[in-house]
Amino acid sequence: MTLDEARAMTETVMQTIADEVPGGTIEDFSAESPYLACGEGAYIYSARWGVTPDRPFDGADFVRDLPDRLGEDFVVDEKVVDISFPAVALNHASGIILDVIVAGVDGAEVVDVYAIAPCARGELPG
Repeated sequence: MTLDEARAMTETVMQTIADEVPGGTIEDFSAESPYLACGEGAYIYSARWGVTPDRPFDGADFVRDLPDRLGEDFVVDEKVVDISFPAVALNHASGIILDVIVAGVDGAEVVDVYAIAPCARGELPG
């Protein structure tokens, strides 16, 4: 997989999750340089989106039901840290790993989607 393909696939997978948020508005919170070296000429792409629903919703129900709505390309990773807010760790068939967390921000629930792509080869942009 090339670096461009890894980034495109990661954003497509993240969009699949964002599409499950009712009327969700995406804000990109990714690092200024979202690439980490994983070998000579190879990098891991990581991204973080905040997805704000356009109406109140139950974050715990959202997280609980999300894996079933996403389909067989997404598998729940049971080896996670127990936290006090709704969250699920997912592995995508492409090798992308994701954390989906619902947190309160300014009195509203926001879905944070974190993703890390597999190591891929290519030139860094810019």
